[in-house]
Amino acid sequence: MSTNSQTDLPELWPSGSLKLTDDMTFLEALRRVRVYLDHEDLIDEYFSPNEQFCQGKIFETMESGSYRWIACFAVTGGSEGHYIHIDAVSGYDGDNAGVCLHLLTGKTFLGLDHAIKIASRCTQLLASI
Repeated sequence: MSTNSQTDLPELWPSGSLKLTDDMTFLEALRRVRVYLDHEDLIDEYFSPNEQFCQGKIFETMESGSYRWIACFAVTGGSEGHYIHIDAVSGYDGDNAGVCLHLLTGKTFLGLDHAIKIASRCTQLLASI
């Protein structure tokens, strides 16, 4: 993993998004996001990639599935806490209109504002996809 020599954190573009390579998998990218979230003390419960869907290379998966965006968002849990979801979302044209590939679920007990803060940070870190 390419890191910033001063902090041992994964490298970022000047925009604040992760530097990702053509051969990187979603799983590796999400592990890098986790490093930042841990460093910033944002995770209090769990942050778990869906390993079944995260093995493919990011850019190949995005292209082959007609996925256009990465969506990071917070939702209220059915029983307790709040969840963070990261999905690849297809465009509005063609047979895959509105199809989502669920990549990760996170959970926090620190409230909706905290879940939104995590989702926002994930959006920033994954903006280069």
